[in-house]
Amino acid sequence: NAFAYTGDIEKDILSIASVHPIREEGMKELLKKSESNWGVVEKLIHDNKLVETGYKNKRFYMRKIVGRDN
Repeated sequence: NAFAYTGDIEKDILSIASVHPIREEGMKELLKKSESNWGVVEKLIHDNKLVETGYKNKRFYMRKIVGRDN
């Protein structure tokens, strides 16, 4: 995946995930590129900023949209 990293991993994840679901593999690549760990994703999910969903036996991450039940 060609996801860009700007130096603020949380902002980058939310920016990408607001327009395009991020596959688990892509998320791992982005975290590796930013020298971050999976705890960032867990924090965003815990803070209700990111949601995890499944499709065809794959995991995807999308930005939580206010007013939408994900």
